[in-house]
Amino acid sequence: MVPISTPRLEPWLDELWDRVLTDKDGYSRIKVHGFGLTARKLMSKYPWYSVDSSSWVQAAANGSIVLPEYDRAISISSRSPSRKTFGQHFNTMPPTAQAVVVERLAYYGLTLEDVQEEYKPRWALNAFTFDRLGRILGEDHWRKPFKSKQPLLF
Repeated sequence: MVPISTPRLEPWLDELWDRVLTDKDGYSRIKVHGFGLTARKLMSKYPWYSVDSSSWVQAAANGSIVLPEYDRAISISSRSPSRKTFGQHFNTMPPTAQAVVVERLAYYGLTLEDVQEEYKPRWALNAFTFDRLGRILGEDHWRKPFKSKQPLLF
């Protein structure tokens, strides 16, 4: 699933979960692992037993952090080429959004400077927050039914 974007992957997964992986009530027939899948939308929509990917490492290496409060990684490195592009970097976020990020970093015991200058604090933060995302979904997430949004005609 790694090279396929979420918008292209979702219709295929809808059909797969609806027709093959779940019973008539939407419950998983088997425990399914989402290899290379940590898109939040797809993690929460389908009853995966487990998921994994290297997104958290790649985000840190590319100067970004992942926080559960945001739908996408936040580019934060002081050396990022996007630091001057509006909406693409912490520096170009509205001050209220910046304050939330700084507050969340403090919650995790980090400063803005920690994550702007070094990849190791970003790496540790991202590892922790990806694990937290899984915990937010809950250990019994895989037991929840999948309901197809599109009723089939036949």
